Amino acid sequence: MSTRLNSEIAEQRTRKAAFQLEDKRVQSEQFLTVWKAIFEYAQIAVRAIILANGAGAIAILTFLGHAVDKDAVPVNKVLLGAAGGIFAIGVAIGVLTAFFAYLSQYDVIRIAIANGGSVPVGTASKRVAGIVLAFVGLAFFLVGIVVAIFGFLLVPEPPFQGNLLRPMAALQNVLCPKM
Repeated sequence: MSTRLNSEIAEQRTRKAAFQLEDKRVQSEQFLTVWKAIFEYAQIAVRAIILANGAGAIAILTFLGHAVDKDAVPVNKVLLGAAGGIFAIGVAIGVLTAFFAYLSQYDVIRIAIANGGSVPVGTASKRVAGIVLAFVGLAFFLVGIVVAIFGFLLVPEPPFQGNLLRPMAALQNVLCPKM
């Protein structure tokens, strides 16, 4: 009888251990699913910043090249050139954001391996820097759009002889009209 009782106890322990193992596996799968989703959203955001700023730079440079060659459309070439530069800086910031995202993920994996698989919770400086840079890249895109719009609206009076004060005075009149 004691052999049978010991056998039942051993079987219960085995079932309990199997249940705990299965429960741990399900929790790990849920965690990995959430982790992958967060990582994919971050990748999408970084790609969008790089793509938007890159497309803006290419569009401005293409249009500026056409406007300079044919002089078909009167534009403020200085402001459009500045908008292209702003978009280019936005692309560089997007790449820098991707670099900080990589460093942040590398630190998380390194710490998880050192701690036996537990993932650290908290805000690392590299993660915060990546998030801030993502918002800065978005801001550069928006500023580039505004500067490009002013490049179309603030056309210098012909003949434009490189006097940057005329477009700036026109910008001041648009933003702060005299009453």
